Amino acid sequence: MNFDDLVKTKCHTWVFFLWLLPLSRGFQNPRWPVRLMHIRNLDAVASKESDHNLMNREYSHPPFKVGIVGAGSIAFGTASLLASLGHDPMLWSPSGRGTQDLLENSADGQSIRYKIQSTRALEQTFDVRVACNCREIVQSNDNVLVIALPVNGHKQVMEALAPEIVHHAMNQPRKSPDGHKTIMHVIISSHASLGAVYLMNLLKEEQLKFMANNNVGSDLAGLDWIRITCWGTTAVTARKLSGSSVKILTIREAIDFCTVPSTPSNDSKEVIDPDAIDPQTELLPNGYALCNFLFGPRFIERKGGLLAISLSNLNPQNHLGIVLGKYKRHGI
Repeated sequence: MNFDDLVKTKCHTWVFFLWLLPLSRGFQNPRWPVRLMHIRNLDAVASKESDHNLMNREYSHPPFKVGIVGAGSIAFGTASLLASLGHDPMLWSPSGRGTQDLLENSADGQSIRYKIQSTRALEQTFDVRVACNCREIVQSNDNVLVIALPVNGHKQVMEALAPEIVHHAMNQPRKSPDGHKTIMHVIISSHASLGAVYLMNLLKEEQLKFMANNNVGSDLAGLDWIRITCWGTTAVTARKLSGSSVKILTIREAIDFCTVPSTPSNDSKEVIDPDAIDPQTELLPNGYALCNFLFGPRFIERKGGLLAISLSNLNPQNHLGIVLGKYKRHGI
């Protein structure tokens, strides 16, 4: 089979796949594959405070420092959403290019906070911090990292983050003064290809190396100090207009997620009141509570776990049709 025959075969497969869609009752919902796998209950989301009310209220809680790995359109949009809800985002561009304009355009050249303008769905100018390296993004925040960059960059970034996360976690007190266990939390936005499993294995390997190199006892064995929350999609869709501005196209109303290792789910699914909760002790172990606290009430825990989240990420198959169309358009 030559290349042209292969393309035609794939096109026919794709057309047949699209032809089957109306046969599914889930086609009535834009997120039809999710509906096929699990009839989602959106009543909890619909009954919660609106984004407008959340983003215009005054918060008495101190800003929660969140590290965002990435500096593209989704990273900028995620930072804007965090800032609108009273939090303090920090960006790290692994290549350095994504934050270059912010650093070069600072008024005094020594700023620790930089301005980003957000338009359309979120109209605001907000402050961000910028990390210069991987260690800074891990150590300068409240034990929460968000990986918000294209999937083809996840592997390299996870390999860079793992040693720093382990070093930071192992050098913290195992328990806070009030007896709560110290937790690190990584959010993957959005998750694909079982990346959480890969990251968990990296963390396990790095922890064993740390224990061997520092003659640490077996009481530190195990990964009970880490939580990885995986989103089926991103919190926003956005377009980066320049090195210091972003257009937020949409803010998603509902996001499927799961947390590994799995934690007891919040069956009541009550609205998280940011002013009546201790983030460090009550949020970090709980993916549902943490995500709703940071990004607003839009998260729905998937019963299918990590596999369901991986399958519900539609980017690979959606873009296949676009790629095949471009092959024929360019006469390849």
